[in-house]
Amino acid sequence: MGPFRFEQQIKRAEAIKRFIERNPQMPDVQRVMWEDKMKNIAYDPKTYYERYKTIFINGEEYNRSAIHW
Repeated sequence: MGPFRFEQQIKRAEAIKRFIERNPQMPDVQRVMWEDKMKNIAYDPKTYYERYKTIFINGEEYNRSAIHW
């Protein structure tokens, strides 16, 4: 993650969309996961930086992971 750039977020969404379209044989569970990721991309700076703080400052996202290293 770096500074918020709307263009970068659009590129991310388009990349996920292409990935889904190129893999029609993908299991439904995976397709739904990728569609959710595409829908949840932050398209405004406020949402983007709130997620950044949650992941990299508070570390809450790592604590919720099902995998503990």
